[in-house]
Amino acid sequence: DLEGSEEMAGLFISTVPVRVRLDEDAPASAWLSTLQAEQVRREAHAHEPLVRLRDLAALPRGLELFESIVVLENYPVDESLRGRCGPLGVEGIRVFERTNYPLNLVATSGPTLDLALLFDEGRIAAPDAATILRRFETVLASLLQAVREGAPVSRVSAMTPDETRRVLDDWNATERDYPLKETIVDLFEEQVR
Repeated sequence: DLEGSEEMAGLFISTVPVRVRLDEDAPASAWLSTLQAEQVRREAHAHEPLVRLRDLAALPRGLELFESIVVLENYPVDESLRGRCGPLGVEGIRVFERTNYPLNLVATSGPTLDLALLFDEGRIAAPDAATILRRFETVLASLLQAVREGAPVSRVSAMTPDETRRVLDDWNATERDYPLKETIVDLFEEQVR
């Protein structure tokens, strides 16, 4: 909280590196509660500059503290821009966003959770970025289902049921007829010939 920030112009963000540990046997809801509690504890250190955190992490030179970032935009931009302030109004809004990281997931909260992926086109191809975003959406849906069912984190999947079937059944359909009177050595020799 920054007193008076609603009356100030500027960028007020706090980037906090997070290492997430998975306990695959924990119920998904308990795991999420643990993540939330850890996030609340981290807030006490949100003021630390990233340079200091990098030094504390004792990373080798040239290795970044992180290369991807998740941004939760939870401020009411749309509502404030639609309204008028006395005789003044805002029209023709265009937004240009760029990222300093190879991968930047932006989540905007409101009546729905909107996701956008910003990415460095020199490092990530557009089709790959689209796949990453779809996988993330699938993980969120799977996590929600695991919470509703009281299932463990290990049940959360990045693959849709159709993809899972394709990998496990279709791509694994390797049954073949083979001569029962020949040994594996005979079959190998025949293949070599």
